[in-house]
Amino acid sequence: MSRAESKQVCSEQISFLLKGGCTAQLPSIVLSHLDSDLPLYLWLQEEFREPIDPQLWTWVDRVIYDSHCWSDFRSQMGLLEHAKHEANQRIVPCDLNWTRLDNLRFALAQFFDHPASHHRLLKISRVRIDFAPRFRSTALLFVGWLSAQLGWHIEGVKSSHELRLTGASGRHIDVELREHDGEPVHTIALTSGDVEFRISYAKCGDLLEVSRSQPGDKRTPQLMPAGTNDPVSLFNEELMRGGPHHVYLRAANCVQDLL
Repeated sequence: MSRAESKQVCSEQISFLLKGGCTAQLPSIVLSHLDSDLPLYLWLQEEFREPIDPQLWTWVDRVIYDSHCWSDFRSQMGLLEHAKHEANQRIVPCDLNWTRLDNLRFALAQFFDHPASHHRLLKISRVRIDFAPRFRSTALLFVGWLSAQLGWHIEGVKSSHELRLTGASGRHIDVELREHDGEPVHTIALTSGDVEFRISYAKCGDLLEVSRSQPGDKRTPQLMPAGTNDPVSLFNEELMRGGPHHVYLRAANCVQDLL
């Protein structure tokens, strides 16, 4: 409380650039700069490494990372789970690779906001996702989100760019992953019966073109915010959100064998 009896929120940002042998001293360096009155958000801009220091992780409230550059998603998630165990499950994992999907997920979800559109979810038969080189994991996290929310299960991997999933009613959903230059995930198309729902980046790059069409229709897209892939912007977006990110964890669990 200030002298004028108004609430104040205090924060402090400290950055460390560590090279060579001193990287092993990360826990000691971070702990020596902590203020116990403030929550600790740790932005780790590299892969998790063993051994996981239990003293450091008991202080961390949220750990922020970007899984798109991980070489082994499963082993990294295993180290993160170990860190959460050391911290008695207090750590909230925040993946910037998931944050960069926020606007795409919002854009797709709005198609089905009205109850009259819910039946279309049960008729989805095909999903196509176009992604940029090195962002395959981002596209797969989107597949994981669809699977977690709609009760889909991976039935098989037909090729490096084709998956087959099974819905709750036993119907098949074919997923096509196409890699070419563009935004991390630049086009998403869902086919439900005779309707295609499509989201793609506009030429300007900072807007999404969202459209729903049937055969013979002229596609008339609406515009929605697209966000940015800049790491600092993604980090700031993550700082504005709270909660334990249960949906992210379910999505990652659905596709971790493919990542």
